[in-house]
Formats: sequence, C-alpha cells, structure tokens
Amino acid sequence: MKKKYVVILYNVLVVLAIFGALEYFFEYKLSHPENISGRMKSAAQQYYMKYGRSIVQYEPEMAQYDSSLFYTLKPGTFQFKNQEFEVTFKVNSLGMRDDEASLNTPKIAVLGDSHAMGWGVEQKETFAEVLQKQTGKKVLNTAISSYGTAREFTMLQQVNTDSLQYIIIQYCDNDYEENHAYFHNNNVLDISSKEVYENVSSDQRTKKNYYLFKHVLKFPKLLLSASSDAETVQFPEDEIKVFLNVIQQAKYLHDQVKIVVINVNGRKTTDRFIKKLSEKLRKKRWRHLAKFVIPLDISSGLTEDKYHILDDHLNAKGHLFVANKIEKFINLLEKK
Repeated sequence: MKKKYVVILYNVLVVLAIFGALEYFFEYKLSHPENISGRMKSAAQQYYMKYGRSIVQYEPEMAQYDSSLFYTLKPGTFQFKNQEFEVTFKVNSLGMRDDEASLNTPKIAVLGDSHAMGWGVEQKETFAEVLQKQTGKKVLNTAISSYGTAREFTMLQQVNTDSLQYIIIQYCDNDYEENHAYFHNNNVLDISSKEVYENVSSDQRTKKNYYLFKHVLKFPKLLLSASSDAETVQFPEDEIKVFLNVIQQAKYLHDQVKIVVINVNGRKTTDRFIKKLSEKLRKKRWRHLAKFVIPLDISSGLTEDKYHILDDHLNAKGHLFVANKIEKFINLLEKK
C-alpha cells in the first residue's frame, strides 16, 4: 500500500514539474515578445488581449462612471501599465488625457478612442501632443478608450469650440455599434447604469488576474487555433450613414471648422473606410458635408513596426507617423 502512494506521489510531482516547465515557457514567451513569430506570436497576442491586459476604463483608480458617457478618465495623475509599457496619464477636470490649459480656446480637437488617447505611449508622444508642437496650434485631446463617434462628439460638446479650426476624428471599425445605436435611438445615447459599469469593470479585471497554471490552461488552445490568415469581415452597409449622422447632430460647431477623418485600427488598418466615406461624400445626399468633412487615408503607412508587438495599439513611432501625416495635410489645406 505504501508503495502505491509513493508511485501516485511521484506521478503527481512529474505532472506538476511538466506543468511548471510549460508555465515558465509560456511566461518567458509573453515576457519576450520580440523573440517570437508565426503561430506562437499570434497565440501570444490573443492571450494578452483576452486574459493578460489591464483595460484603462475599467480600473477604479484610472476611470469612473459617468451618467452621460458611461465612463471618463479620473482627473489627476496615474500610471497605466501592461506587458510592454508603463506610462503616465495626466487627466484634466473633464476626464480627458490633456491639461487644463488645452480646454481654453483650442485650435484643434482630436476625437477618437484608445488609439488617439495614446494607450501605451507617454503623453508627450501622442499624435495630439506631437501635432501641437509641429503646428504651433493649441491641440485638445478628447479621445477616450472605446468611445464611438457619438460619445466623442458628446464629450466635445462640453468644450468651448468657438476657436476651433480643425477636428481630427480617429475612426475605428468598432465605432459602428455605438453610432448605429445612437442613430436608431433618435440621436440619443443610451447609457447603462453605474451597476452595469461596475459589473463589467469587475469582470474585465477578473480576466487578467493570474492564478496557478493559467498560461498552461489558456495558451495551448489559442496556439492550436492560431492562424496568420486574415479574417474575412463583413461590414454593415449603413456604416458611413450612421457615422455622418453623428457629425450632422453637432449643431454647436461653427461653419469654419474643418473635420479631418482618419482610420486607425489595431494592426488591421486598410483604406476601406476612408474609400467608402469619400464615395459617400460625392453623392448628392451628403454633398453639403463634403465642404468641411475631409477623409485622409493614412493606412499604407500603418505598418507592423508602428504598433506594439502583443498590444494592438500604436507605439510612439506610430503616433509620430500619424502626426506627420496630419500636419502635412493641414499645411496643404491652409495653402488653398
């Protein structure tokens, strides 16, 4: 009988040793993403996105519930850290990643989601800040993680826009759901309760928590399903219509404001949205908007080196590229 228990204990220790070795292997790969490629890289990216990252809008010390916007960033200063970065956020009184001075008569307002907000880069490296240095115009960064166009314009409505010359809209394909809901709710945002926000926040934080052998239990499934092939995505036919509808509701903007629209997605940015927007603005139904809504395609330059490796957001090099493109475009507009 004693020998039987010894054999069982031995087998258990062998299994634990194997699991421990695999856990260390996966941890090493996740900690050194620059050394991985192929299916391993794809699996590591999926693991990080699903189970390994903090999401700024759901961290209690970084964000707070808002009854008109669902959440804003929490005013003050905090550190935002993930696998590939640790950066400082300085947030103004309206919950934007910018200073108080920028709220006073900005010439350029940047609207967008986490890409424009500067997820994973220092504040001075965001394309809004770089653009301010390049143009000499005061730039206000109103972008908040996961906002769609409807919430972006609702946020902007809190700012005095009398001095605005340009609005830069960073569109992301996942803005559609919010814009679509806004359109079909008579142009009113349907904001969930504080309880819903807190539940979602708790669920998201739970997913990132580490427990023993988490890597071993999660990673192999992702590795088996990993593929380098591009996914086929079906885009809704009314995507452009509901986007332009949001702009039409911004009655508080004066006639001289030019709206420059760019598209930035996580490692999968194409010219699709900008092409469709350009086509729509040439139609008689939307020609009145074409006078001040100007699409700018920057997709060809958003190459892999412009993004973090695991995280699907722009790195500092990517933000600099975007700022350079916008600055050149503004210079061309002002020469006309």
